[in-house]
Amino acid sequence: MTRRIAAMSVAGLVIISAASPAIAARCTDYWNCEQAVRAWCNGSHPRADGDGDGIPCENV
Repeated sequence: MTRRIAAMSVAGLVIISAASPAIAARCTDYWNCEQAVRAWCNGSHPRADGDGDGIPCENV
């Protein structure tokens, strides 16, 4: 019974992690400015605009 619960828990975590969108951890994870802007606009990288000037990931 314990093994079954553990297996179901692992399977649930795999499904959840596969269904969630990829999120860049740092601005340098983006290839270009367009990717950074899209991620920032759709909410997957809300802290990309660190200085609050409306331009995310200015170092890309």
